Amino acid sequence: MSTTTTPAASPTATTTVVKRSRSRNYDKFNSFIVIISKCFVIDKDGKPQFVEQDNQAENVKTYGATNNAVQNLDSMLKTVLELLVEEGTKLVRMTRSKTLGVRGLLTAVNLIMSAELAEDLISAAQMTVQRYKAALADKTTKNHTQKAGLHMPVRRVANMIRAQCGMRLDKLAPIVATSILEQLCKYILYEACVVASTMKRQRITPQHILLGLQNDADMYALFLGNRGLIGHNAGVVPFIAPQLLKKKKQQLVVDA
Repeated sequence: MSTTTTPAASPTATTTVVKRSRSRNYDKFNSFIVIISKCFVIDKDGKPQFVEQDNQAENVKTYGATNNAVQNLDSMLKTVLELLVEEGTKLVRMTRSKTLGVRGLLTAVNLIMSAELAEDLISAAQMTVQRYKAALADKTTKNHTQKAGLHMPVRRVANMIRAQCGMRLDKLAPIVATSILEQLCKYILYEACVVASTMKRQRITPQHILLGLQNDADMYALFLGNRGLIGHNAGVVPFIAPQLLKKKKQQLVVDA
């Protein structure tokens, strides 16, 4: 009879698991926009109010944002940054300088935006610069974003500015640009939260952003006026022609 020999048991083989590295988008602000949107809470009157997440009470209702709304807002902020850098570089080249500084960015804000909106953004940027200078002596915070007290990354904005203008940057120029973008993002989200609260919603959609920009004259002139910077899936502004509305029947009053 034929005998079959079984092969000897092989020693335990070590299996190596290769971890896939996640591709990070260093040219987007999506995650930071979500963080800012969660800072808006619903107060007792049902209106939005900006409160930092560390100072929020327990079981408080906060607003959220859909993916389309975050993408639209990200594209709008990046377009505003491109406009600021473009106007700032023109001014710098007119003065025959080789460094884009704070003065060039603040002048670009006055050229692009309306007077009231530009004044608010410039005052917020100046307060951010003062906060950053006061925190330079503190050695515990090593990050520029933390020293400036911002949510959006300063270094990412600086890299995006360098990639576009191709010239040297002042140390405070990325901080000013980041502060302008974050304050503008807060304004847009506040208007969108107001529209969402009237519709009894807690998640911001692209339509809420569109209607919020429609209600503010300064925002309308910046985004929806000549540039049309609103993103996709925003729909249209609801409007019904008055000829299509039902006419109320007039009651005849007969004198006694």
